[in-house]
Amino acid sequence: MRRLVPGGAFAPGAVTDIGRVKLSLAPTMRVVVVDARTDRPVADAQVTLDRPAVQGFGQRFDDTTPPTDFLPKGNKATTDAGGVARVRVPLDEAAVIRVAHEDFAIHPLIPVLATEVGEGSLTVALEQGGTVEVVVSDGLGGRAVGVNS
Repeated sequence: MRRLVPGGAFAPGAVTDIGRVKLSLAPTMRVVVVDARTDRPVADAQVTLDRPAVQGFGQRFDDTTPPTDFLPKGNKATTDAGGVARVRVPLDEAAVIRVAHEDFAIHPLIPVLATEVGEGSLTVALEQGGTVEVVVSDGLGGRAVGVNS
């Protein structure tokens, strides 16, 4: 049975019967994070699924900058001791997976597209990070004096 909401709108605090709602399972991605050098699991890595911003959502009011951010960022998981995390993936929508850990270098975004319900699998090998030292020199090749880093 179909019924229209009186007045075509919902009222705060009102109880409205919306009938039956059919929910379906969301695809999931099993992400295994390993150390690229040792192939051992990486625990406590942050795995985030981001979806492109909806057209107009997140744009500046002056409309000078197109939406390049990814929204929402609520689908996050942390890898367990076995290096495994699971995130929900939107069906038939482009998305990217970000994997980060403070002891490793930044990993490029991984594009994903789920075309059916079920669980996909992805293995991500994180490379070791490094330290960058910046030396500012004067025109003669000596260390510059009075320069703050």
